[in-house]
Amino acid sequence: MDRKIIYPAQIPLVEDQLQAARFSQIGIGRIAGALYGEGGSGASGFICTPGAGLAVTIAPGEMIMPGVIDASSYGVLPASSSSLPRQFILTDPVNLSIPSAGATYIVYGTPTTIDTDNIVLPYFNSANPSQTYAGSGNSGASQPTIRADVVTIGIGSVTPSGSVPLWSITVPSGASSITAPMISNATGAPLYPSLDKLASRIVAPFNLALASAFGGYPSKSIVADTSNLGVYWVSTADNNLTTPGASGASWQNLFAPVAAGRLLVRNFFTASTTYTPSAAARQLFIRMIGGGASGSGAVANASGSNNCNCGGAGACGGYAEFWISLALIAGPFQLTVGQGGAGSTSSGASGGATSFGNLVTCQGGGPGQSSGFIVPGRSNFGSQSAGGMVTFNAQTGLYMYLAVTGQNGAGSFVSSSGSSVGQPLPPIGPQSQMGTGGPNGATTDSNITCSSASGYGAGSGAGASLGGGTVTAGNGGNGAIEVVEYT
Repeated sequence: MDRKIIYPAQIPLVEDQLQAARFSQIGIGRIAGALYGEGGSGASGFICTPGAGLAVTIAPGEMIMPGVIDASSYGVLPASSSSLPRQFILTDPVNLSIPSAGATYIVYGTPTTIDTDNIVLPYFNSANPSQTYAGSGNSGASQPTIRADVVTIGIGSVTPSGSVPLWSITVPSGASSITAPMISNATGAPLYPSLDKLASRIVAPFNLALASAFGGYPSKSIVADTSNLGVYWVSTADNNLTTPGASGASWQNLFAPVAAGRLLVRNFFTASTTYTPSAAARQLFIRMIGGGASGSGAVANASGSNNCNCGGAGACGGYAEFWISLALIAGPFQLTVGQGGAGSTSSGASGGATSFGNLVTCQGGGPGQSSGFIVPGRSNFGSQSAGGMVTFNAQTGLYMYLAVTGQNGAGSFVSSSGSSVGQPLPPIGPQSQMGTGGPNGATTDSNITCSSASGYGAGSGAGASLGGGTVTAGNGGNGAIEVVEYT
């Protein structure tokens, strides 16, 4: 980095002081270029957290953006059009109000260079150095004293030209406050972690104990390649425990070492969309879940209060974790996020399937079923609902880590003897890897209510009618996809 030289007894010039500041700016820019690329961009900080009500708070942060040394003159120094990565800073937290519920908004940062902190500066009369002036030429006019590279935070339905997307805020209709699951990285956000995390090495482990849970190959073999430690293969043709290569192309490398890399950004999707990885991304770690099913509701039986019916719980969606090498499988990717089954007074509704392109699909959970009406002197078990399976298209560049069939929803049970029907036992919703099942609600003389699942992919509980009321089942949890980008 260049540095100015000042000699003993030399009278420093204004140019010397400004040139020293410019040299520091150039040095910082060159370091930024080494980290983000000379023409690249990046951002760190700007953490987005829920505020009070419909509001969020953006923490301080900094952006690196491509630019030039000085687009306009800097004091007595002329403008310089030499390219240089520039640093723009947000020094204090910013509180943003969300315009309204029922929409998705983008929080963005606008990098700007401004000359600020205007004051009336003291000057001297060059013809009479003992005479002071207020402002240049004794004009009394104020002048800027700082050239600042700043970030201004804004929010809107789109990112304005010249601004950088940071966060996406999806606010459901009727929401009165912002919660953490509503906040995700905006598409194209150049967010980097702190410097101490940039050097972290990411290695994907593997779990052979869950091989039988791979819905795509429920009866196929997974064996180790003894000549290549850490590589495992799945048979796409048969269940013969032979060595890799014995069946030729029928064997696929399923678990492969994942290269070291640094974390770039986390994306969380709760609605179907087209996802394009960041330009710096080289590999992706994805975890996703199918929609949970709703349990069965119950209807009143007009023929008598001693008759009742009871519903079964909805099942969870399938869950998967996997890596993708972008060098072998390129984006963009079509993401489909399955919705949870809607509750009703009859049998439940299945959850929707969640898929990552045509590579991996997590099926939705199966719906809860009603036990039917039970009369005095009889008992009945309702059937279980089936959890969603995971299927995948084995190919080079896709490395499955975990694939788990969704938890089944328990069936109902009603027992009776003599002249009356006993208390039914409607089950609660099962818990998923990303959500909590819907619990049972209040018990009255006429029914047992049930609630919707919370989080993602879980099933809702079931309701029961004791002959005098109708019960609407809760909704299953929606599916979700989390995508973590690494270099």
